[in-house]
Amino acid sequence: MSGNDKEISSKYFKRLGVLVLLLHCVLYSVLYLAIYHRDVVPYKSLGPVGSFYHYISYTYPSIAFYVFYYFVVAHAIEGFQSMYIAHGKGVTDTVALMKWFVQTMITGRFSVVLIKAYEPKTKNK
Repeated sequence: MSGNDKEISSKYFKRLGVLVLLLHCVLYSVLYLAIYHRDVVPYKSLGPVGSFYHYISYTYPSIAFYVFYYFVVAHAIEGFQSMYIAHGKGVTDTVALMKWFVQTMITGRFSVVLIKAYEPKTKNK
């Protein structure tokens, strides 16, 4: 492996599609709003999901609260896991590791699967 290949593999990052990132951001936002700002959510515009959100946020607000924070904690754990896996595969650049963490905080398992699938180039003898 040449010095340039080693530099590239130490900075490896693969971004998920914009649609996946956007969808996750929207879902987190709606869940956050259903917990803290119930009156702002357009429940009727969300179809069957909206009626479910309305039911949960007004009938069982504590369940919505715990689900939201469960997702935050689970994705934080997955974020550290993705950084650990990336570092184990030779990604040593701090910026690349932070990108893996942030992307995994947003998308969770989708990002972890990407870093697990990464096979760094090895030196042929």
